[in-house]
Amino acid sequence: MQPFQDFLNGYAQAYNRRLKRRGALFLDYIKRKSLDEDWYLAQAIQYVHNNAVHHGFAKQPLDWPHTSLHALFSNRPSRIER
Repeated sequence: MQPFQDFLNGYAQAYNRRLKRRGALFLDYIKRKSLDEDWYLAQAIQYVHNNAVHHGFAKQPLDWPHTSLHALFSNRPSRIER
């Protein structure tokens, strides 16, 4: 998580310098949770894959073209390790 935080901090600093402003650019929306139990990991995976449906971008999880479910349910080459 630290590299992501470093990236966001660097971006915010550059943005603030460019626009001659000060202060936080992002609120603390990044929340970390430990996925230390199998049931909680399964629940988190289900939540991620159903997010596009929940927000009205797709009717079914597989209707969303940007889901990693396509890599799981097909044999096509993918950058995602199966």
